Amino acid sequence: MKTGESGILPNNIFKKDGYSIVGWSLYQNGEISYIDGGTYKSGSESTVTLYAVWDAIEYTVTYHSTELMVNEFTFTVADLPLDLITLNNKPDYMFECWYANEQLQGGRLIQLNTIGNIDLYPSYVEATNGLIFNEREGELAVSEYTGSSLTVVISDYFLGKPVTAIDDNAFKGRNSITSIKLPSTLKIIGDGAFYSCHSIRSITIPDGVTSIGDTAFAYCRTLQKLEIPEGVRSIGERAFYGCYAMKSIFIPEGITSLEYQIFYDCRNLSDITLPSTLTVINNDAFRNCEALVEITLPNSVKTIGEMAFYGCDILESISIPNGVTSIGKEAFGYCKKLKTVNIPTGITTISESMFKYCTALESITIPNNITVIENDAFYGCEILDGTILPSNIKKVGDKAFYNCRALKSIKISESVRTMGANVFENCDSLYIYCEAVSMPLTWKTTWNSSNCPVVWGVK
Repeated sequence: MKTGESGILPNNIFKKDGYSIVGWSLYQNGEISYIDGGTYKSGSESTVTLYAVWDAIEYTVTYHSTELMVNEFTFTVADLPLDLITLNNKPDYMFECWYANEQLQGGRLIQLNTIGNIDLYPSYVEATNGLIFNEREGELAVSEYTGSSLTVVISDYFLGKPVTAIDDNAFKGRNSITSIKLPSTLKIIGDGAFYSCHSIRSITIPDGVTSIGDTAFAYCRTLQKLEIPEGVRSIGERAFYGCYAMKSIFIPEGITSLEYQIFYDCRNLSDITLPSTLTVINNDAFRNCEALVEITLPNSVKTIGEMAFYGCDILESISIPNGVTSIGKEAFGYCKKLKTVNIPTGITTISESMFKYCTALESITIPNNITVIENDAFYGCEILDGTILPSNIKKVGDKAFYNCRALKSIKISESVRTMGANVFENCDSLYIYCEAVSMPLTWKTTWNSSNCPVVWGVK
């Protein structure tokens, strides 16, 4: 364009989201020198730079709600992201979020991130008054319940955010609650979440849950039915302690450990299914499960903890897998109906009081892998009538066979180097046959305190 010539500036050929071009300036960030589509007349300069001047477009968000005094608000791209209005809850309902259509379909909206005019429609969900939430990284956890309703329903979403956790002690001691519906979005049930909720009779744990915390359902005394989904990978200590009314439970595959006192005092538990992934049954796991008649342990089990089945009054039989390498003291103490039990080849010690007061135990075969029988191992097994101590036995502890009144004969191999005190006390019918030709000096002098007849030098 030559000096003094005029030209028409291009009109609306440049685009910028959220803005319209209103003119041109000779200076960056300057005032309008020429309107868009206007006439430009060149001067003596050889090169001219013109800068676009933009104006933010105003958009309208329309809230279709009778709860608001004003329903339309304007915004520009500079306002994004724009937090949407949160409505007050209605009686028995709480505001959840907004939708961009009357059918309340599509994505939930609590914030606008795009430009354009939009109509919004509110969504309400049935509310349970008294639920208090904590937010963590865009997800919600129920932290406390302060309501008085007998029936609690926790919605999947609150204010557009998923409810994924029940925090520690959230419902602890809420004795009035008789039923509770957990959200399908739930992932974690915290420690003591429903501790001592005495009146809850049944509860369904959603499929998405992966973790159940320590004492989560402890002392839910009327809880009869609980379904644990396949996705759960950890169940904490004492999780079901004192659930007196619980009759059956299924432990899903993937669980490797039954933690400390997990079913302690579940007095009516009679049916339990254990997974093939289980390796450890910890201390007191089934202690005082008074209704348990039989239980099948999977072959994967390696460890049975102390007092694991202590006080299972009517447990009649249990098959211990050969892969078990450790059984804790008093593991089967006071199992008064236990008639038969196998000792696996993987263990070397019959631990202290392992079968104490198993008053129905008639006979037992002690395998050759056993080298130690600890104190009180068969204490009070009143109808145990005979056994042979294998050739590898090196130690028999104090009162190991105390009060085994029906025991008629026992053979002690020459390998036994340590014999404790009062081993056979009150074994009134017992004859003892020893391979040793005389009492070893390493035996306690009171080993045969009841003066049972002894025959030495028996091969």
